Amino acid sequence: MPFPANCEIENFASNCLKQKFQISEIDNLRQRDFSVVARIHFHLPDGSNVPSLIYKKVRAPWHCEAQIMRFVKDAKLPNVPLLIGAKVSGDLAETLQEDAGSLSLCDYNSYELAMITGLALAQTHDRALESNQHYPEIFARLDSGEKIAECFQANASRLGALYPDYNHKILARLTSVGFEVAEQLETLECCLQHGDLYGENIVLKDGDAPVFIDWSYFCFIGPRLYDLATLASSHTKNGSLVQHRKALLEGYAAGSEFSFEQIESMLPSSFRLSRLLFLQWLLTRVQMGITETTVGPVRPLIDTVVSEILN
Repeated sequence: MPFPANCEIENFASNCLKQKFQISEIDNLRQRDFSVVARIHFHLPDGSNVPSLIYKKVRAPWHCEAQIMRFVKDAKLPNVPLLIGAKVSGDLAETLQEDAGSLSLCDYNSYELAMITGLALAQTHDRALESNQHYPEIFARLDSGEKIAECFQANASRLGALYPDYNHKILARLTSVGFEVAEQLETLECCLQHGDLYGENIVLKDGDAPVFIDWSYFCFIGPRLYDLATLASSHTKNGSLVQHRKALLEGYAAGSEFSFEQIESMLPSSFRLSRLLFLQWLLTRVQMGITETTVGPVRPLIDTVVSEILN
């Protein structure tokens, strides 16, 4: 995705803030197929500086992020960046958000920070549960065992259709595992899940206050331990956070009605669901004609993800 011209960002920011601003510096934080993210440094016409902000521009299917961030703001979810403005134009969307800092939980973590983060995530989920009756239609719903099982079956069929040579026994096993996962997770309450919550998407504001960033296309309504499962995994996006896995779970237990043992028993199924939804995204990319990712070709990655789901 091409990076926007300075004047485009200036005009959008000025409209959001109801005041004319000039860009003094731009830090390009991310530039991918579907999105651009930048830290914008401004100054007023009189030359005085103002705090930096985070600018995003995304294209379909990611353009739903503008509506998602509006919902997150209106629902008053705690531990999220403040949305300053959002605009959707066709299949493109722009947002301007608070800059919570550049120190992520992926890069810097400790037992204490992991405990605080687990507690903060439980608080965010609790607030999301209060908004259960008001979710807009943009959010996919995996809020029942039946829907979870159907999601596994649908993606197994989709995988077989896109790759006719795929092992049929593996596809059948993928569907079978879906019923196992659904049976366990249907006992959990469901609420808004970040859907892509890893250490790199948690910024430590002022060095010790976790802020969950990048609420995007991956958000959905699902079992409330889903986000905790991705965060407590050994995924590379979590960095060294996995060494404080116990603290994450203890923090979440302290902020919820779950015991540590209950959480521990539910996480494997929650993680399997997270890998399935990543498989779903990979298959969507294949259907869009995209056969490469930032970590290599899609097909070997699909095989790896399927193995993670089944084992």
